[in-house]
Amino acid sequence: GDGQVGAGKAPQGGISRAQWTAKDSSSLMLRLMMKEREQVLPEDKLFYQQIAEHIDKLLLESGKHKNGRVEGEDREKGSTQGFV
Repeated sequence: GDGQVGAGKAPQGGISRAQWTAKDSSSLMLRLMMKEREQVLPEDKLFYQQIAEHIDKLLLESGKHKNGRVEGEDREKGSTQGFV
């Protein structure tokens, strides 16, 4: 294809953020690695490596944030149980 997405259609492998799973993240990272290997120019390979590293960092930060939120909610439940 020409890389263009038809009106009203999700891109190939398109998925809403609300439905994003760890499997989707792994699939995306695998696709990035495959694209990186296809590149001929070193600067293009580096570009894909940097994208993958950035996504890894964001996924790690996201996981920490989610864990912190859950722990905070648990603490809040524990501290408010005596008032119910």
